[in-house]
Amino acid sequence: MILKKFYSKSKEHTKNLINGVVIEYQSGGKWVQFNGGKVIKTGFNADDDRETEYVIDFYPPFLATEVKAYIPRSQRDHDFVCGRIEYLIEGPVAAPKPEVVNTTKEETVT
Repeated sequence: MILKKFYSKSKEHTKNLINGVVIEYQSGGKWVQFNGGKVIKTGFNADDDRETEYVIDFYPPFLATEVKAYIPRSQRDHDFVCGRIEYLIEGPVAAPKPEVVNTTKEETVT
């Protein structure tokens, strides 16, 4: 995931930081919180340039049909905070197909 700061023209919003995010993803028709819902720290720094990109890798990786990130109030420096979030998707686009094993056929031992 890539995060970038957002700056408005107002000086009031120039230092707003996203200090952490929580990731949820949909797998098997239900929403699952990544890493048990623990906050993932972003590493935002107030003095960094607005073009600085913060990259967060997910380990262990997960397979999902939808992904969302939300910013808990405790992880914001201001009531109003926003940024740009992009997802980098790698790997399989579908779960591996299960292997079917015939367990009804009797085998003869010689």
